[in-house]
Amino acid sequence: MADPSIYGGSEWTRTPANGTVVMLSIASSVARQTTSTPCKRAHVQAHISNAGYIMMNINASATSVLGICLPCGPKVASITVTLSEASVPPPMTVEIDDVNKLYFWGKTDNDMVNILYTQ
Repeated sequence: MADPSIYGGSEWTRTPANGTVVMLSIASSVARQTTSTPCKRAHVQAHISNAGYIMMNINASATSVLGICLPCGPKVASITVTLSEASVPPPMTVEIDDVNKLYFWGKTDNDMVNILYTQ
C-alpha cells in the first residue's frame, strides 16, 4: 500500500484532496504508467480520436483478448467538434491504489488513454 501520508490524513471514504491526469500513448500495442503513482481511484477513458479499441487489465499485461474493452467514443474527423456534440461514453472508474497497476493494449499505435486519478 502507498504511503498514507500523501492522503493528508483523510479517510478512504472522504473526498480526495488532490489528483491529476495522465495520458498514455499506445506504442507497439502496449501502454503502462511505469512510475509508481499512488491513488485512491482512477477514471479511465479511451481518447475520443482513437482509431482502434483499447483493452485494460490490472496487475497483468492486457492483450487483444485479455482484459476489458474501454468505452470508446466514435472516431471523429476533427477534434474541433465540441464534446457536447460527440457521443462520448463516461469514463470507467477503477478503485485502485496505484496507477502503474493498470495495463493497456491498443489495436492501433498512437491511440491514447486518459487516466484521471485522485489522491
